[in-house]
Amino acid sequence: MEKIKNIKLKDFVDIIFRYSDDELLVTDENFNIILQNYKFNFCSSTFNFSQLISEIGGTKAMEKMYSMKYSDEKALSITFFAEKIPIRVNIYKIFDCSENINGYFISIKNISSEVLYNLQKENFISALAHDLKTPVIAQINTLKMLLKSEKYSDNELLTELYNSCLFLNRITDNLLAKYKDNFNSPDSSGSYCDMVSIINHSVDNLKYSLSQKHQIIEFKISSKINMISAIKSEMELLVDNLLFNALDNSRENGRIVVSLENKRNGIKLTVKDFGFGAEEDEINSIFDDYVNCANKYQKLAHNMSLKLVRQIVLAYGGLMKVKSKTDKGMAVEIILPVSYFNKKSDFIERMPVLLK
Repeated sequence: MEKIKNIKLKDFVDIIFRYSDDELLVTDENFNIILQNYKFNFCSSTFNFSQLISEIGGTKAMEKMYSMKYSDEKALSITFFAEKIPIRVNIYKIFDCSENINGYFISIKNISSEVLYNLQKENFISALAHDLKTPVIAQINTLKMLLKSEKYSDNELLTELYNSCLFLNRITDNLLAKYKDNFNSPDSSGSYCDMVSIINHSVDNLKYSLSQKHQIIEFKISSKINMISAIKSEMELLVDNLLFNALDNSRENGRIVVSLENKRNGIKLTVKDFGFGAEEDEINSIFDDYVNCANKYQKLAHNMSLKLVRQIVLAYGGLMKVKSKTDKGMAVEIILPVSYFNKKSDFIERMPVLLK
């Protein structure tokens, strides 16, 4: 114990630098490198870290670093590929006694194993969801056919089974979207979609769920709505999740209003319910996984609805706005362009998705 106490600070730092698997650096306030352990070959090309991060991480990484330097943030984490190796760079400010920036401590970590783990997790969950989808769809179609017949049209058990299958089908769709699909990816081939038909189809699937809670949907749809260039399955996912969210957060005998109108170079879709709602300071949390506004009323929190809706909207270069008040309901407004750019959005770049 006495030996440990007598270890000098420099010796302690030397031990950490020598036995760490990560690249460790200490720089001055101008990012000039003072100490370094040279674990990665690509980190030995310069004596200034800003030049190094520009070479291995590109302009965006350097801009983030300098943005942190001149902000109140005390730390920054960036992920990118360097020489085909996925790495995470953590930068920490070092302060003197007067709270002035004296330099930076930086770690560069190879996260290949973490990326591989996340890929395996994605593949497992998406395969599981895909395998579940086929029997669920078969059950939905069978139950729908039975409920359309006069003999079973008012059967509460079959209606409950149908709603449960719809719920399970929505979970599998959302899981596949969350862990597998890249919305509006370069390989996707979009065509012109009729949003009115997509909305009608989604409402038709929901009619038994609506009848069970004695809810109604009112339509305010302008004539001759513009067709939009989009991938139909993604628009179906967007509309389904919007309507499910409104249904989940509405009370019995509630009303849901769906509005659709043309906007300059786009369309505006609004789904408004008059249910539980949320306060302004709670709105950001409704984009979290498995959250809905009915939680406080002891209802099951089970959806990723609005988070997926926002991902799709941003991927298409659209806009999304949520208005809500407790016990007054929620209105979700979406504007989608008539045509979109066939490229990935920064919001859903593959790298951040893998590193969640």
